[in-house]
Amino acid sequence: MTPNEKGIPKIGAAQVRLLQRLTEACAVSGDESEVRRIVLDEIRPTVDEVRVDSLGNVLAIKRGPGEGHLRVLLAAHMDEVGFIITGDDNDGFFRFEKVGGIDTRVLPGKSVWVGKEHLPGVIGAKPIHLTTSEERRSSILLDALRIDLGSATVPRSSLAIGPPSPHPLPVWGPVCAPRRWTTVWVWLL
Repeated sequence: MTPNEKGIPKIGAAQVRLLQRLTEACAVSGDESEVRRIVLDEIRPTVDEVRVDSLGNVLAIKRGPGEGHLRVLLAAHMDEVGFIITGDDNDGFFRFEKVGGIDTRVLPGKSVWVGKEHLPGVIGAKPIHLTTSEERRSSILLDALRIDLGSATVPRSSLAIGPPSPHPLPVWGPVCAPRRWTTVWVWLL
């Protein structure tokens, strides 16, 4: 990144590619490995030390020159809300649970990516002509939604279907992409 005439860094093609890589990576809470790999690739050349702790946090140190230099802590999160597949209804339809705070009312029709291969899918609900008048009067429940992968021949190696457990293996379905505009916190120490 090169600064402009006022000394402000200019966003170039490399920064746009990095932003694209980050927004296209899945990092549902519980498995942020895709984003972690990107972060590690980007910071390794610029820091003095880097390690990943047992919780998956990336910890890096860049030492300043001399004594008494300013100490800065930069903190950001790598995870995002998403879903975990909890059951297979056959014919490419999958039951799921939310991971994180997602408003169920906005889910029908949302595009999702499923599995390590980012299989494209969509969250669907029962068609209007098959619903009762009672169902049309009330908010749709998560239990009534399914992820539709559009095929009964989904490679099972792409999916980790499991009941909710203390440590479920997520199968990702970000609400839509691109989407990861995140908060970064900076503290002066």
